[in-house]
Amino acid sequence: MKNISILVVEDEYTLLDRLEKYLALFCDTIYRASNGEEAFFLYKKHHPDIILTDIDMPKLTGVELVQKVRQTDNNTQLIILSSHTNTQDFLRVVPGVKIRIEVPVQFINHEKSPGLKRGGVLNIVRRK
Repeated sequence: MKNISILVVEDEYTLLDRLEKYLALFCDTIYRASNGEEAFFLYKKHHPDIILTDIDMPKLTGVELVQKVRQTDNNTQLIILSSHTNTQDFLRVVPGVKIRIEVPVQFINHEKSPGLKRGGVLNIVRRK
């Protein structure tokens, strides 16, 4: 993976620094931007293989950045991060896209619920 270039876009500088340090273990070329406008400028200048972007950013959101890139380029790989759980943002990126979210679940006393093993429906009730 060392020959891959990546553009990391994050408006929180601490997280941007951490992402850059981690990705440097795998990629030789890393470009960084702290907002969508800067990211689009760097994208046009360098044409990275991958864009890793936050959704909620100043000047140009991650959704707007992806839409601008996709107007002329369907080859650049896009990875979108968000600390929010609003799937509407993801749906705006590519209309009609299917989103799959996997959440690991550990069942307590699952042996007492044989329907779980057969693909049954689990209703969770939490009482305080």
